Amino acid sequence: MKFKIVKSKRRISTASVQQKENYFLLTVPDFLSQKHIEKIKNAFKKKIDRSQKRKNNLEKLADKLNQQYFKGKLKYRSINWSRRQKRILGSCSVYSRDIRLSDKLKRAPLWVIKAVLLHEMTHIIYPDHGRKFNQKMAEYRLLERAKGYLYALSQLEKERS
Repeated sequence: MKFKIVKSKRRISTASVQQKENYFLLTVPDFLSQKHIEKIKNAFKKKIDRSQKRKNNLEKLADKLNQQYFKGKLKYRSINWSRRQKRILGSCSVYSRDIRLSDKLKRAPLWVIKAVLLHEMTHIIYPDHGRKFNQKMAEYRLLERAKGYLYALSQLEKERS
């Protein structure tokens, strides 16, 4: 994992990192010592590694579901966690075949994550929530349990806000 470090006179107290094609650009305040910059760089490395592991785990889970429910024939371009999805738990762009799951689900049980991921994967074949879509989803034996969990979660969020 390569880092390019840029010291900025404009930065006062924060550091940021951006992923470029083959390296990470770390921007830090100009006055920081090399020792402090190394600490920041190592913290970002750990965070990036954790994020990559979660992404890889999500892709492995999608591959298993693809084999189990679609005989490995489902084609998707990407599957990612999303911080931006606050009201919905999953989304699928049918044309680009990109699937996103809300990072709120990271704390949910695996069987719930599977239900949401399978739901979004099924949209690649059946874009609507019609009869065929529901038949495919009914193959997941914990579907009703997952729906109950997600309903209870949404009620808790409503009470908190």
